[in-house]
Amino acid sequence: MDYIIHQRGYIKEMLNKYHLSKCTPVRNLKPIENRKLKNKRFDERLYRSAIGNLLYLAVCTRPDIIFAVSRAARRNTNPTLEDWYNVKRIFKYLKGTENYGIKFTRNRSLRVFADADYAGERNSRKSTSGFLLMIGSSPTSWYSKLQHVVATSTAESEYYSVSDCAKQCLWYMNFLKELNINIDCTTINVDNKAAIYNCQNQSINVKSKHIDIKYHHIRDLVKKNKIKLKHIKSENNLADGLTKYLNNSLMDRFKNNLLTKIEN
Repeated sequence: MDYIIHQRGYIKEMLNKYHLSKCTPVRNLKPIENRKLKNKRFDERLYRSAIGNLLYLAVCTRPDIIFAVSRAARRNTNPTLEDWYNVKRIFKYLKGTENYGIKFTRNRSLRVFADADYAGERNSRKSTSGFLLMIGSSPTSWYSKLQHVVATSTAESEYYSVSDCAKQCLWYMNFLKELNINIDCTTINVDNKAAIYNCQNQSINVKSKHIDIKYHHIRDLVKKNKIKLKHIKSENNLADGLTKYLNNSLMDRFKNNLLTKIEN
């Protein structure tokens, strides 16, 4: 028997709480840019309350909004009216997708995706790492977070993302072992060939010698056959929506790959 976990009731409560129950739904989470709104301050307490509510939802059952919510959370201090409009946009997206949840089946196949958005943070020029782990067609672990260092190339930002992803995979493999599900090697799907080469190549070169040694543990995992890397096309990387904003069609595809619509 299949099960769908959702938070439809919680979404409706949030929409009522912030007086958005009758808002017009939107299909994507791309933020607006408005100079007039950017110069007007917004209630910090109300903004943080909304972000807290959205983070709970994004971490529990809605990986499709985790990137937008994590970006909005960076504006917790001195938010502007523009920031609030973008938070309201997330609520409008949820209004149109409140009937979606995570479907769990008996499929035990493990799929892992890693991605990075190079220098996506305008102020610090840091990149965002995205990680998605799926058992069968069910997302069970995901994150979207800002990298701690400034990558100097797309390959480097992807390398950091894969390295962090490998840590999550090791933890998950140990967790599954306790449930008597033994997985000796996990394959991480990556859409950057240069990052894969750096993970598989043990030598130090001009483009990688400055990278902190803690990120090179991925090479040891590959050498020990704990982690395998597979190149896929960017359009097939399910972690893509965890690192950047998507247009309508790509957002629909991303959502439908992760979530299932509740019929009743």
